Amino acid sequence: MAKSSRHPRSRNDMISALDQHQYLLRTSLHGLKEDDSHIKTLSSELRVLICESSRTEGLLWRLCDQLSISDVVNMIVAEAVNREHPDNQCLDICQLPMQRPNEGPTVSRGEFVRLRDIIKKSEAIYVSQLLDRVFTHELLIGAIAGQMGGAHESEDLDSCLVKLNSFLVNHRQLYYSVLALDAELTLQICDRVLDFCESEYQYHRLSRPREHGDVSVCLHLKKSQTLLGDVNIVLLYSYVSEVEIRCIAGPQSINFILVKRDKIVGEYAINYPLGWDNGEDALFVLSYTSAHRQIRTVINNTVYLPSVPCNFGWVDAREIYYRASEQFLEFLELKNMMVYSKLLPLDQCGRLIQHFENMKKSNHPLPKTSPFPD
Repeated sequence: MAKSSRHPRSRNDMISALDQHQYLLRTSLHGLKEDDSHIKTLSSELRVLICESSRTEGLLWRLCDQLSISDVVNMIVAEAVNREHPDNQCLDICQLPMQRPNEGPTVSRGEFVRLRDIIKKSEAIYVSQLLDRVFTHELLIGAIAGQMGGAHESEDLDSCLVKLNSFLVNHRQLYYSVLALDAELTLQICDRVLDFCESEYQYHRLSRPREHGDVSVCLHLKKSQTLLGDVNIVLLYSYVSEVEIRCIAGPQSINFILVKRDKIVGEYAINYPLGWDNGEDALFVLSYTSAHRQIRTVINNTVYLPSVPCNFGWVDAREIYYRASEQFLEFLELKNMMVYSKLLPLDQCGRLIQHFENMKKSNHPLPKTSPFPD
């Protein structure tokens, strides 16, 4: 099509397109846990967002440039295999190390680097049979998306893909984990852009299924003795949304502190139930809806704080990790900590505190003799 017949897209149209592609990328990333077929959609979405194709830069990078949004992330990255080092002689195939600081097999400090530089310059996978070809993340994404992804299914494969497909780790090709981390990092920068557009241009994110933005955090605690000061219970965090939920026990209450990009956006205290004696259980619940930017707290099966506004951004429960503290153990027993992808109704909160044993499932179920449901 001649350039004269093409019309430039508006900024809002481009932002809406980013919103749609982020949703598809997120869906395919989490879908990988259930079915390997999602790698096709994931690779295609990564190519649209962060890879140059037909001399057009990825959508995410174009918007980052236009809006002056940082793509800096804290990572541990090996840029390339040193092909001259003696230890690398006879190396056949290798996935180069890339991880978050203090995550994964090697615990060390990361460095702040641009994600665009990682994607375009860092080697993702080394293949000895292709000495003249350096597989950066961008080239790897392009190869998989171009021949096995959404664009078309090629009738024959590049020899490099034949080699990559023949090497399995836990019954999966080596590049699955590479693309999964690329996708998580891409979602993180997409979220920065969309947060900025919500703040500066009053952009409203597109409607999504509720489970993609509803979060309920439940702390099931048993009291041992009275606290004299504040102690940390658990830290919940999301790399993608760049948020933290700090759960702190005090002498009179459980406190939820919500932090987004190192800034406190809300503090919510739930007072202990009257007459909460040593040896008794209690359930403390904080629920947040990303679509409506509202929060509610519950104690046992009673609303403590009704729905109030809270601009915590977009948070997906599937992307929340947690680290439990040990400093509170002599005062409180954390019997369980649960994160739900929904807003918990009061009747379910009541069932959780009264019949918690019903949640347990045997780790050794009897083998099924039929594919049909019971």
